[in-house]
Amino acid sequence: MVVRAMLFACMIAAMVMQTAVPASAGGPGDTPPSCLVPNPPGGATALRGTVAVDVQDAGTTANTNVDFILRLERGGALAFFRASVNMQVFATSNENILCTLLKDSGSQGAIDLRAAILSAFGLPTTYHFYLVDKSLSKAEIQGVSNQWLCNDTYTPPSPLASPPAGCQAPARAASMADVLIYVAK
Repeated sequence: MVVRAMLFACMIAAMVMQTAVPASAGGPGDTPPSCLVPNPPGGATALRGTVAVDVQDAGTTANTNVDFILRLERGGALAFFRASVNMQVFATSNENILCTLLKDSGSQGAIDLRAAILSAFGLPTTYHFYLVDKSLSKAEIQGVSNQWLCNDTYTPPSPLASPPAGCQAPARAASMADVLIYVAK
């Protein structure tokens, strides 16, 4: 009986530890996401919505053009944003990709996107963007399998090892997720 109670306590501790662990890295060479924080800063404004990401050359390990479309909402106000940023996505976590867009990239597209988001929701231009480990949810699996964008082709929900016939070269890929972004000083 004591052994069963100890085993039960260990299982609960393991479950609590797993839920407290921050978002995991996307692969070798991934760095911790720069805008990922344990808790939103005090007085942070929450922006909820979705993000769609289209990778121009899904097979490359180098930088590639990445198109972002964000649909964000705050207090009933809805706005759409779009930017194209040249960045590395191979072996990078989804959180790191989003942090690159919202904080790290010096690309004019990323800078203009950040300014447009702040302006659209009436937030000071000095505010910064933050993610928590639950900021991205319902995300498609990052990578190139089963995310191919092909002309006049339906892509089934089961993973594909390679793009279906009719895909462009280089192969494009896309992913989507629900997003919760915090904005604060």
